[in-house]
Amino acid sequence: MPSIAETAVEMIEWVFPEHAGGPGQIHGGRMMEWITKAGTLAASRVAHGTVVLGAMDDIDFLHPVKVGRIAILRARVEYVGTSSLEVGVRVFAEDVLTGERQVTLNSHLVFVKVGDDVRPRPVGAKIEPEGAAEAALVEAARARREQRLARFAERAARLAESAEVDQDASDVDVGWRFESARSVLPEDALFGNTMFVGKML
Repeated sequence: MPSIAETAVEMIEWVFPEHAGGPGQIHGGRMMEWITKAGTLAASRVAHGTVVLGAMDDIDFLHPVKVGRIAILRARVEYVGTSSLEVGVRVFAEDVLTGERQVTLNSHLVFVKVGDDVRPRPVGAKIEPEGAAEAALVEAARARREQRLARFAERAARLAESAEVDQDASDVDVGWRFESARSVLPEDALFGNTMFVGKML
């Protein structure tokens, strides 16, 4: 069984002007695509199969990554459940002129291993925390999992309670509306016929 450190992957991206969304800094949606890609790499290597994004527990943007800097994304699997894997992703920005690095983002994502029918499948692999620091990561991941499951149950209950009200309000004009549509093309799929969620972010 691998340790948490042994599940780590590193992805490096140069931030070009086309990645900018604000004044000379990377667009948040582009960064979310990159962290999803790094997380998918780490999770699929441990699961030895197809994984899909199940949840994003947190994404803390600490500092912007400016155009011309290098974004270094480090992802590692911190917890493995029956069919899910929790991945921590940390992003650093590096100034190529000085070599200075700064932590710019911390996040935790949950992936689910799926079969060809895109239904959950057992991961079939485990990780073995090595040392006190990795054991603490596993405990923190378990705590996030419990909070996430409680949050999902609460949302499901609220949706069930409001289902009748929502059906009656379908013809109400709220004064504004936003819709977006996108055709899913072959280049949007990572594992055959399933759209890579990073393309939607």
